[in-house]
Amino acid sequence: MHQDLATLLEQTDQLREHMDSLRGGIQAAHDQSRRLEYDAAGINECMASIQKCVRLAGNNRMAALSARDMRKVMGELEESVERLAGFIG
Repeated sequence: MHQDLATLLEQTDQLREHMDSLRGGIQAAHDQSRRLEYDAAGINECMASIQKCVRLAGNNRMAALSARDMRKVMGELEESVERLAGFIG
């Protein structure tokens, strides 16, 4: 009987270690999924900004943008691309 109880205690300790390891893995997966949700929102914002800039700079139906406006649009485009690269890389 003494040996059976000792074996049960040993198995309980092993089970506790495995559960702690599992809990850590689940927590890490949860943290990563929250980060990915944020990244997805940021990526969508960047893509919308890039689309807007390309539409403004490349729309032949509109009057040509002034040099100052073109620099502003291109600056916004460059900033959005840099943010997007930060999310991806």
